Amino acid sequence: MKSKIIYGKRKETIERVFADAKEKHGMRWTTLRGLKKMSMQAMLTFAA
Repeated sequence: MKSKIIYGKRKETIERVFADAKEKHGMRWTTLRGLKKMSMQAMLTFAA
């Protein structure tokens, strides 16, 4: 029961950040290839 409450809070906070990044910051698609390049794009997006 406690885990459902914790997961519910995670769902509200963390998942919302990723949804916003995809919708508002153009992270739904990328022209980059490779984990290193994509990681750099994600860091720059979240830093802004």
